[in-house]
This record gives sequence, structure tokens and C-alpha cells, in this order.
Amino acid sequence: MNILTPEQKALIPFYKEKWRKIMLSVESIDKKEVTKIIRQVYKLIGCAEPKIIFFNSPYALVKYITQREIYEKYYYNNMTAIHKFCKLNGRNLGEQISVWSERLEQIINVPFGLQIDFELHKKEQQILNLLHEEIISQLIKEIGCCDFYDDFDLDKLGIDCLSRYYGWYDFCISEIKIENYSIVEFCLNIHKQCNRFFAFPDSCLIHNRPQQISFDEQGNLHGEGKPAIQYNDGFCVFASHGVRISQEY
Repeated sequence: MNILTPEQKALIPFYKEKWRKIMLSVESIDKKEVTKIIRQVYKLIGCAEPKIIFFNSPYALVKYITQREIYEKYYYNNMTAIHKFCKLNGRNLGEQISVWSERLEQIINVPFGLQIDFELHKKEQQILNLLHEEIISQLIKEIGCCDFYDDFDLDKLGIDCLSRYYGWYDFCISEIKIENYSIVEFCLNIHKQCNRFFAFPDSCLIHNRPQQISFDEQGNLHGEGKPAIQYNDGFCVFASHGVRISQEY
């Protein structure tokens, strides 16, 4: 088992910071590059090239799914996202990543606290929770109540986001030269281009990044007289020190 040198350990914060910037980026996604990566992974898992649909915000994407024919096809009857149907060597995506992580633990002796980026995890969970609250609130205002909301879960519907580990994975691949990481490489490559995507056997739904996101000094979502999260189609979330508030507040 390898033990990291002090010089190698000193590089881990660099990779964590690199992935915080990537995952909290407000740059618009590169549709051409995203399309290329999605097609590659569908080919890798033996699926036909999917229909790729882009949306300006997560709200626009979820509103699309709430259409009855889309809801029944993609969510109610087939909640199977890519991490479920993606099979390589008999294992789905989540299992593949778990196997790779276990292999890392056998090769490198590093405390768990160095592997996970708790700061990024906290911010991502808060973003996800507030987006979920705002999306449901807007849907109820716009189209009324729906059974869909009872079991709707933005995290369940989309690909599992493991970016709290991405700095560690990137470090292991780049600095330790760990091999056999095709699935992990896919996760890193796709999340360099977009935050979340929603994949199914015949289609893939992707929303753009926000054009603005702001935090207070404690790292909580916060906007003084402006949205804490803003997308270019007008969808936004107002928040005060990590708590979602109404625009009129």
C-alpha cells in the first residue's frame, strides 16, 4: 500500500479547489462538447445514440418532465437513470465507482477526511435543496397540484453527483497514475461540462448552468437585493443566509 509523500498531500487542496470552481461555475455549457461526451458513454454501455435535449434551467427541464406523456414514460414507469441501466462487466455506474473507490483504498493509505470535500458537499446540498423547493413552488403556481410532486426528487431523477470526491479522484488519476478508470473518467469529463444531467435509455436531458450564484461569508446561498441563483431564462432562487425566501421579502 502506498503512503503519500508530504509533497503529494500538499497537492490535494489544489485539486479540491479546482473542482469547487468547476462545480460552482457560472459559465454556459458547451453543448457541442456535452453532446460528444454523452454519445461516447452511450456507445460505451452498448446503447443507441440518445436524443439529447437542452434546457436553460432545471425548472424548464422538470416542467418538461411533468407533461403527462413524458412523466409516465420517464419518471413513473421508468425511473431508471443512467446509473441504473448503465452496465459494464455486470455492474451499474454506482457499483463501478464503488469498486474503483475500494481499489483506491487498497492502493493508497489516506484518511477519509482528505478524500472528501466537505465544503463543496455542503454547498451542493444546499443548492439542490433550495432548487427543489423553488421548482415545486413554481410548478404549483403555474400548473397546480400533481401526484408527481409527492415523490419528485431532483437528486433521485438525476445522475448521482459525487463531485465531493472528484478532487480526490482527479488527484489519484493525475498524480498517482491510477489506471482502469473509464467510468470515473466519464463522470469527471461530463461534470466538467455541466452540473447535472438526466439520462434514460433513449434520451438525455441536460440543463444549463446558472448565470449567477452567490454565497455569504459562511458559504451559505445569499443574495442582497438580488437572486442567490439566477438562470438565463429568468428562473431564479432568492435566499437569505441559506434559507429560501420570496422575491417580495
